[in-house]
Amino acid sequence: MKDKIAYKEGSNIPFTGVFGVVIDDKIESYEEYKNGLLDGETAYFAKGKQVKLLSEMYTKGKLNGQQKSYYENGKLKSIVYYSNDKINGIESYDRSGNLLHKSIFQGGTGDWKFYWSNGKVSEEGKYKAWRKDGVWKKYREDGSLDTVIKYDNGRLLSEKWQ
Repeated sequence: MKDKIAYKEGSNIPFTGVFGVVIDDKIESYEEYKNGLLDGETAYFAKGKQVKLLSEMYTKGKLNGQQKSYYENGKLKSIVYYSNDKINGIESYDRSGNLLHKSIFQGGTGDWKFYWSNGKVSEEGKYKAWRKDGVWKKYREDGSLDTVIKYDNGRLLSEKWQ
């Protein structure tokens, strides 16, 4: 590996293919390369198990697409969405597979939602440059409105309980 380019051992030719680590006939990890750059899926598994803990998609050495992480029970833990090495969305789940959080954004600006384990929204609002901005709403577990909070660039302006 030189300047983030993988080469065939003892060669100046950039590596194209799959590099994997196998211990005791169990896959520990694999990475797909094209012309020396990560290109395709990389995956990492729980030690000694065939349970995938993390998978990422790359295009020409940059994260592009979904990065998925998993609990040891194999259930989805999170999905981080990438475009050209930049995060533009996140979803997270509890160990039972219930959605806990979902956000879609660019450069730290966008909509965020958090959920109760029953699937109802617990909190929602917008971030601007990674700071809470505008109206945020918090809900009770039954879905009824609990609190309305106003922010300006991360600064709390007001909070009103319903």
